[in-house]
Amino acid sequence: MEEKKPPRERNPLGLRALIRYEIEQGLAFQRDHPESAEDYRSRLGLEDIAKKYNVAEAYAQKAGNRTACARCIVGFSLRGNPFSELGPVYEGKIPESELNKIQKERAQNRMKTILKMLSTEALRKGGRKGARARGHTLWTEEEITDLSVMNDDLRYHNNRGEFLNALAAEELNAVYNGNRSANGIRYMRGKLLEAAQST
Repeated sequence: MEEKKPPRERNPLGLRALIRYEIEQGLAFQRDHPESAEDYRSRLGLEDIAKKYNVAEAYAQKAGNRTACARCIVGFSLRGNPFSELGPVYEGKIPESELNKIQKERAQNRMKTILKMLSTEALRKGGRKGARARGHTLWTEEEITDLSVMNDDLRYHNNRGEFLNALAAEELNAVYNGNRSANGIRYMRGKLLEAAQST
């Protein structure tokens, strides 16, 4: 018998109101905890920072999914908000060029770990030639790096904090003329998360 999943938490705010709320709370969090920028620079991720400062309880009270909202709040505090129609405009605690550099470094580190994991896995299954012979499309280092950067980018997450696999697949396919499916993206993101946890 299949176990029923609990219903998803409904967002009591509308999407636009939720984004405005996250932006406003991001500014409040930024004022209260400017040291969070150093935490991010020292390799803590958005979720880790949200847990460290108890953002879900302290800043995300109105959100349906407090965990996802907390991650977005931390993201806005670091990145800032340049769009006046969505909420108050403010600078992030980390300049965009530095933020992009940090994200790219993290993506490359994850990619190295994944390639090590995948090469071990591929060896067990007959190597790259065997994978090609079975009709698999092999991932390039560039694709893995781009997916890793997308994973850290809030634009690739919905308002519940869930990653948009189909959007990522569409963009990677457009850039690399590939045929990646949403399931393939989900699989590789699982490998990315394994790599992030092992580093």
